[in-house]
Amino acid sequence: MFFGKREGPGTDPGERESMSRKDEVREAFNAFQSALMSNNADALDRLMAPDYRGFSIRGELEDRQAVLDAWGSSSLSMEEWRHEGIEIEVRGEVGIVTGNGFVSGTFEGVGWEHHVHFCDLYVNSPSGWQVFLSHAVEVSPPDSGGAAVGPSEHPESR
Repeated sequence: MFFGKREGPGTDPGERESMSRKDEVREAFNAFQSALMSNNADALDRLMAPDYRGFSIRGELEDRQAVLDAWGSSSLSMEEWRHEGIEIEVRGEVGIVTGNGFVSGTFEGVGWEHHVHFCDLYVNSPSGWQVFLSHAVEVSPPDSGGAAVGPSEHPESR
């Protein structure tokens, strides 16, 4: 099944009923993270809504094409993505995913890492659940005593 897709393979009514809408959103969230980790621009293209927008770790607005360009290149990679405290809600045709996470990787050969709180909104489209809006805010590492690695530490800021 492709994240709640309404036609084609995997849309047997019995199969759809066995997967809750929260499970469908969780599956789309996991697929999106997997596509980022593997720099799979084709998968990202399918998983992002046509009018996707997000905010970089520095708070800058990023449109769909900017995300596809960045994650489809070899200059940016995510090597680790851990999350906890995931909460998923479905309100009508909108899925809301919130939680805490740790991400690390490289940008043009320079390492980066961030502890974040995040919120992703998914919309249930004819193509299935797609990420519509993504926002992450950097927070202090759990054992830092409040000292966060600020946005100025992000390699793109150098």
